[in-house]
Amino acid sequence: MNKSVNETFFSLLRSGLWNSVFDVPAEVDWKEVFKIAKKQTLTGIIADSFFKQGLSLGEEKDMKLLSTLTRIKRKNLQLNKELIDFTSFLEEHHIKYAVVKGQVVGSFYPNPSLRQAGDIDFFCVKDDYDRLLSLLEEFYHINTKKSTTIHIEFKLNDIQFEMHSNLMEFACKAHQTYWNQRLDEEMEHPAHVIINDNRVATLPPTINVLYVFCHLFHHLITSGIGIRQLNDLAILMDKLHDEIDFSQLKIDLMNLGLWKMFKAVGYILVHCIGLQPEKLGFDLDEKDCRWGEKILQNIFDMENFGHTERKVQKKGLLHSLETGWIATKQGCKFVPLAPKEILSTIPMMTRWFLHKL
Repeated sequence: MNKSVNETFFSLLRSGLWNSVFDVPAEVDWKEVFKIAKKQTLTGIIADSFFKQGLSLGEEKDMKLLSTLTRIKRKNLQLNKELIDFTSFLEEHHIKYAVVKGQVVGSFYPNPSLRQAGDIDFFCVKDDYDRLLSLLEEFYHINTKKSTTIHIEFKLNDIQFEMHSNLMEFACKAHQTYWNQRLDEEMEHPAHVIINDNRVATLPPTINVLYVFCHLFHHLITSGIGIRQLNDLAILMDKLHDEIDFSQLKIDLMNLGLWKMFKAVGYILVHCIGLQPEKLGFDLDEKDCRWGEKILQNIFDMENFGHTERKVQKKGLLHSLETGWIATKQGCKFVPLAPKEILSTIPMMTRWFLHKL
């Protein structure tokens, strides 16, 4: 990692997220800063923060950045519209659901339109799941096909939706049982966020934070993650701090074997992204700092979802084999932070890898 470039990147990021002071460095390679922003899917926030400092890359490059900002904002408008239309449909038919990640987390950002949007993920409770499948076919003519064990994919007006029957798949059976029980409990009292002046159901604060972290963890140990996922967790912990039950959160993390991993990630949230230490809810020690630095290095080495490790781009046998190999190598790097879950994941991925041969 180039220290001065990374420091400038994180300083701009903190300025964009928390409106913190940004001291413009005397010399900086802006091309490298924006290269990082692109790789970490943070161009929107970094470019907006850059322009707010009165900085310029030159007229031509500034126009390209402004065009990128416009595309990001337009995509968010499109996703929000489809999200509101679809959740209105769910509520009209009394489907119990919770939208997660994406636009829900984005609604907590200082400027939600700057977060680079992806797809729309939502959870449907088991009692309503089959009925919703029938409704999708009846009203939207969607013939749903299960693409993985935990979600069904479909498109509405070119927007990708992922419908989950369960939000997390743990390799350790005890962890899966615990998660299922906690999710069922929490879904008895869903929370809501406001998007485009509409109420959208989502997970309650404590399990919302837990889920965003668990999702981040799963990708870290199988393919790698980007800074954007860490931003999402930091933003949630900041905005929901007064509503989070930190005692319950610690119990959940301990029971899922993820306590050490959470604190290591917490180091990055505080020392790089700028989350106030008291908003993290837990004290950090030297081990957390050391592991946090290792995770940070891994993020820059792997890029978002392990992009730099990927050599086979076309889907097929070789792509699947590479996926299994990357996941096995990645998990081995962090065994001490979550031994039970990772040591359950590695043989599962290895069996999957060998099955593909």
